[in-house]
Amino acid sequence: MDSDPAASHIRAMHERDLAPIRQLLFEFLSGWLGGPPLYFKRPEHRCIMSAHRPYEIGDAERDEWMMCMRTAMDDCALPAEMRALLDQAFLRMANAFRSRG
Repeated sequence: MDSDPAASHIRAMHERDLAPIRQLLFEFLSGWLGGPPLYFKRPEHRCIMSAHRPYEIGDAERDEWMMCMRTAMDDCALPAEMRALLDQAFLRMANAFRSRG
């Protein structure tokens, strides 16, 4: 997301330094995927839907985020079956975040 111009809309939603959001995403996904609930143990954690509510998220932003997540899955060389399951789950999540068409 930081260096791909195709993710410019979602990149613009974040602070200059992506390290904090990378950490939050790691912690959220850890618990979401059945590992330690790191994100949910944070005193300041918010509902994932509430955290995204302030942003104008439409199809373009959803598609950019999905591109980033698919690139990350490619980089991890996930087995095809696992990648397909995660892709479906990420797409459901991304669609739920949309606040505009």
